[in-house]
Amino acid sequence: MPAVDNLKTADLVVRGGVIRSFDLDDSCWASMAVRNGGVIAMSSDADGLDELVGPATQTIEASGQTVPPGFFDTHNHMLHTALDAGAVQLAGCSTIAELVDAIRSAAAATPSGAWIVPSKGWHESNLFEERLPTRHELDAASSEHPIALRRGGHVMVANTVALDLVSLNEETPDPPGGALEREQTGALTGVLIERPAFAAISALLPPVDRDERVRRLRDQCSVHNTRGITAVRDPGIHRTEFLVYQAAHDNGWLSVRSDVMIRLEPGLGFDGMRAELERWDAQTNLGDARLRLHGVKIFLDGGIESAAMTEDYANQPGYSGHLFLTIDQIVELGEFAVGRGWRIGCHAVGDRAVMTAVDAYERITARHPELPKGWLVIEHALLADPELRTRVVELGIAVGRGADLCGKRLQRCTLRSAAFDLGLVHKRYRISGRSWQRSWDRPPDGLRAPHRGRRASSRRSTQGSTCIGEAR
Repeated sequence: MPAVDNLKTADLVVRGGVIRSFDLDDSCWASMAVRNGGVIAMSSDADGLDELVGPATQTIEASGQTVPPGFFDTHNHMLHTALDAGAVQLAGCSTIAELVDAIRSAAAATPSGAWIVPSKGWHESNLFEERLPTRHELDAASSEHPIALRRGGHVMVANTVALDLVSLNEETPDPPGGALEREQTGALTGVLIERPAFAAISALLPPVDRDERVRRLRDQCSVHNTRGITAVRDPGIHRTEFLVYQAAHDNGWLSVRSDVMIRLEPGLGFDGMRAELERWDAQTNLGDARLRLHGVKIFLDGGIESAAMTEDYANQPGYSGHLFLTIDQIVELGEFAVGRGWRIGCHAVGDRAVMTAVDAYERITARHPELPKGWLVIEHALLADPELRTRVVELGIAVGRGADLCGKRLQRCTLRSAAFDLGLVHKRYRISGRSWQRSWDRPPDGLRAPHRGRRASSRRSTQGSTCIGEAR
């Protein structure tokens, strides 16, 4: 047998089956060769790449199976999901009573006075009550432990012990950019909306040490891989968190290609955001094909509970959400980012925030016509009327869509506004001529597997499978 030149062989050859390329022609192949993490050859013959098989080549016989490309999730908080993995998991709870019981069980195994910090990866639209619990319900889980029940990145519910530790009470005013939900009497319900409202509690939560963070990121990469996710764009990390990614990469544990973005917290204020950018002494694409510094994420408003709207919320006259930055401030931060070669992603949920992002991007693109389409992104863009969507398309702005719609609490937004076009927002951007990026935001578990996200997009359904809008 003749010697095989290992420099010309593949690391992996997949043979047989149907290998889908998902290119513009939707080509299908029968064999594929991979070297150094990249595809080097495709063949319509199952045995057509046998010449690339050497002694060290791994071969996979895929006869009778379909081999699709991996998912590239363009808005996936993989590190934060990893750090959440060690907490009490609540995604399987179907009632507030079950949620409280899960927290009570965790408290029973935790020394008195220690924090109980359950997982963020749950949503009230999956509960029978379709609402957040209150501090009184969390008090039933434990009156001897401070409880910080986070839901996603924009809401926290605290029990009375936790509120007392940071002196939050009915006399505490709402902080700029946040809200303390109140009962009719003025007493706090325990629901804290946006980071400025729960920053004092977050500062007291016990940290996870760096080595454990790296291990959890390694394990989360494996979970992502089992769901078919092979690459992510992590939209918002701090400098210390980049070091966690770097350590996982250095150890050979980063099995998900990761484009990470600098996170500018709304609570920093404009001057603080500018200072944070200046601390990152790096250009875009720092790293390699496995880990890259991709750009910067700027928050213009909050989640659905505090989205910046052009009209008041239907159930809160006089309240239209929070807008964190002006157009001029966004342009200044954007100019700094473009100067470093960084891409820009503006988090904007409400129509006023989306409009502000579009106005700012219009000025940035006028000054930098060389920027390629998709360099500027609006994250979520949940509420936008046809005129605003048309401007997005004309300016070449990419739209990063989030996970399943948010259920009953979404309807806190005014229904009178033409911007409330939730059910077809994905289709509207596509019809208007702008591609949009579907993503899963938080953990790709059984409740948010990729196929579920695609189904929610087309059916306009919430995480609780409730259809929003007129059935079509």
